[in-house]
Amino acid sequence: MLAASASESGRSAADPGETVVELAALLSALFDGAEPLLDPGGLSTLHAQPEQRFWLLRDLQQLLERAAPESPLLISIDDAHWADGGTVAALRTLPMRLMGLADRLG
Repeated sequence: MLAASASESGRSAADPGETVVELAALLSALFDGAEPLLDPGGLSTLHAQPEQRFWLLRDLQQLLERAAPESPLLISIDDAHWADGGTVAALRTLPMRLMGLADRLG
């Protein structure tokens, strides 16, 4: 378990009413709250359209890669079974893409 002072966490809950909003639950976990995990200014507004999901996920991956060396990150999404397609895609792909990050950072 991560020590509370040594990690940052973001949490959100998927809502069945938000399934049409691409990446709603994940973006909420990353950018909402008193101390957001990531700076929303780091995202390109050019990749905000649903058809640009690949590029938005790449932007999120890069933001997470820059934030992770500072402190461990924990992202929690409650009721993930209600998550929109973009959040599901991110939950499937981002962990695999970020898995080797610790090795790459040395």
